Amino acid sequence: MLQCCLWCFEKFLAYLNRNAYIEIAIYGYSFCRGAQKAFLLIVANALRVAAINSIGDFVLFLGKLSTMAIVLVIGHEFLKHRDDINYMWAPITVAAAFGFAVSHCFLLVYEVAIDTIFLCFCEDCERNDGVTKPYYMSKDL
Repeated sequence: MLQCCLWCFEKFLAYLNRNAYIEIAIYGYSFCRGAQKAFLLIVANALRVAAINSIGDFVLFLGKLSTMAIVLVIGHEFLKHRDDINYMWAPITVAAAFGFAVSHCFLLVYEVAIDTIFLCFCEDCERNDGVTKPYYMSKDL
């Protein structure tokens, strides 16, 4: 039970840490001030955070799976006519795992970009009302 609680706490701190660094990059706050601002924005927009994170994580996971599937298909096409390989699924599986790992590294950049745009959206909604103080974001966002 304690290990589960500590795991949840660690994941929460990692998430808060990334958002704190986003606030630092945008406004130049200190780490503690950035973490506080990020936490308050996340708490104030909890339903939006849940929706954006679940949809974003799902789409990014689909990107990783599609990369892995492409590596599987290409690996199968390269190795299906080779007579010197007895069991071709072992190298294909290793290549697919590496493809998944590499796509995870590349898509992590998009995940941070999604979080940054979302925090900017929340900040814009908090500072501006859209009537007397117009939003900086586009209407499509």
